[in-house]
Parts: sequence; structure tokens; C-alpha cells
Amino acid sequence: MSLRYRALIFDMDGTLFNTEPLHRRAWREVFGRFNITFSDEEIIRFNGSSPLDVARALIHSKECHLDPSEIAAQKKLAVERMFAEEKIGKLPAADLVRYYAGQCPIALDTGSGADTASVLLARFDFLACFNAIVSADDVAKHKPSPDTFLRCAKLINVAPAECVVFEDSALGIQAAANAGMDVIDVNGKTSDMLFQFIRRVNL
Repeated sequence: MSLRYRALIFDMDGTLFNTEPLHRRAWREVFGRFNITFSDEEIIRFNGSSPLDVARALIHSKECHLDPSEIAAQKKLAVERMFAEEKIGKLPAADLVRYYAGQCPIALDTGSGADTASVLLARFDFLACFNAIVSADDVAKHKPSPDTFLRCAKLINVAPAECVVFEDSALGIQAAANAGMDVIDVNGKTSDMLFQFIRRVNL
């Protein structure tokens, strides 16, 4: 692990905000219109994937004849409505974003689309915290491909090896490793634990 990083890269859903349950509800709402049901476990394994990739995988798993693009579009509307209306909690990594904004380059990577990310970030007044935002709309290959993270590094003009990523999903952790970046699994970690790590490597 590097002794010093020049930039921080954060995932959004499940890392900064407790929104994964809303994503699952949105998928179930949309597929429920076709009398198709999913358990949490069937959806969780796709955490970090783009909406279109999730739609394709879920449709394939049920061997149903639906248009993935249309399903993803309906899910987008459903989850954005929930983001605007439902109670959403911030997660410990969000404290790092607030603290280090303006002190070092910070990028956001997300498997959500740009519009969906903007709804959530604007609600919490986080848009100005990031020097770059890379969504599922900005890359052709999604997690576990490294493309999202490599684009973040390019936009903030920092070498991949000098970035550290904060992620919660298995696909995201693998994508960061594939990009040649160190990655912190935020699951189970408090704000104090994350701050201690940053201070230990002397950002």
C-alpha cells in the first residue's frame, strides 16, 4: 500500500449514502408490474453494476421476455422518485468527503446514471464536493471493469497508483484493484476508522 495518496475516489450508493435498499425496492417495483419477484439476495449480487447490466441480468435470471432498456428506464424513474421522497441516511465515508473537499482532489464513481446521481447529490448538497463525477453513462464498460476508476483518475489528473478508493460492493472493490488502485472496503467501518486510515498514510 502506498505511503501517501494524492486523491480520494468514492463510490456513492452503499458507500456515501444508505441507498441500496431503495435500489432494490425500485427493481422490485418495476418487475412487480409484470408479476416477477426477486429476493434481496438475487439483487444484492449485482451491487455496483450499471442499471442496464442489472436489468439484463435479472431478466436473464427469470428467463422472461422484457426489454432491458425499458426496464432500466422505468427503474430510473422509480428510484429517483424514492431519492426525492424517502428518508435516506448518510454513511461514515460521507464525513470524509465533507472534510477533505477542497483539500485534495476528490472524485465520485457510481454505477448509477448521471441524472440519478445528481438527484441524490443535490439533495445532500454534495455536488460541489467533487472535482469529477463519473457515472454509468460515462463509460462503456462497467464494474468490475476498471474503466470508471481510470476515468476518474484521468479527470482529476492523478495517477491511478496515487488514488485510494472507498467502496462497498464486491464488483467495485474488484474494479478498483483492476485499475491499479488501493481500495478500502467501507463495510463495517466507522467514520473514525476511515479518518484514522487517511491520517496514517498522511494524505
